[in-house]
Amino acid sequence: MEYEPPAPMTLVSSTPFDIFFFLVILFFLNDILIYYFFLSAEQKALIAEEDDARNLFADSPNSSKISDPHLLLLNVYENADSFKYEDESSEEVSYNFT
Repeated sequence: MEYEPPAPMTLVSSTPFDIFFFLVILFFLNDILIYYFFLSAEQKALIAEEDDARNLFADSPNSSKISDPHLLLLNVYENADSFKYEDESSEEVSYNFT
């Protein structure tokens, strides 16, 4: 009886479940991969600053640190009128964006 080496392994098998599983994992890792490999230190610092402002707004919305109007933090529930859908005007409807 002669020895036969095992079949070579591939990184991604061809079964539909494996391909689906790979795409799902890639979808969930997309933001992490972009954050760690494609953003500069300045962009990461800006994201951290924005996250801190959002967390502070959620924890203590009356804090003086987030009273700056340029942060554009707005309590959606207190300003629900600002978020109502409006129909397009006839001028807006006539725009051709193609």
